[in-house]
Amino acid sequence: MFTAKGYKDWGAWELMGEKFANAGFYFVKFNFSHNGTTVEDPNNFEDLEAFGQNNYSKELDGLEVVIDHFKSQKEVDPDNIILLGHSRGGGISIIKASENKNIKKLITLASVSTLDRFPKDKSFENWKKDGVYFVENARTKQKMPHYFQFYRF
Repeated sequence: MFTAKGYKDWGAWELMGEKFANAGFYFVKFNFSHNGTTVEDPNNFEDLEAFGQNNYSKELDGLEVVIDHFKSQKEVDPDNIILLGHSRGGGISIIKASENKNIKKLITLASVSTLDRFPKDKSFENWKKDGVYFVENARTKQKMPHYFQFYRF
């Protein structure tokens, strides 16, 4: 099983992975390349530039790289992959499952209902004009950049 969530060490993923593995599943959890964390510090946002440059295309491509890598492992049946995604990772998983014939089952947990989550007011025009808007992270209080390229990809 693959978990398509941006923050692999968040919440109950470790416990969930252990339960799936104990049930006989090959369970993989990973961070997307542009989620803003680093290998050295996977729990904090140390790379805000990468975070700001993230987009759906990068996440879909990254998920394909992960699937391609692990489907070549002898413990994995490459023709029977189960994809599991949470929140926005659930939305990415839904798209990937429709594109990749190796994915036979799909599980989403509290998946977003749409990837069109962009402002529909004057703030959208400001985002387009300025090229970036910032959102405060409730946990870290960091100002997280979202570059307009996200909307295009």
